[in-house]
Amino acid sequence: MAISMAMAKFNIIAMSIKEFLNMRNQIIDFQKLIKIENLDV
Repeated sequence: MAISMAMAKFNIIAMSIKEFLNMRNQIIDFQKLIKIENLDV
């Protein structure tokens, strides 16, 4: 039982890290877009 609890916690942490990385990538892409927009002006 303890093992399945640990696995569940690990899965939650792994999901959180994945979400965080996805968010970070989106923010970086957004910043790149803003920089490109600014260069055009």
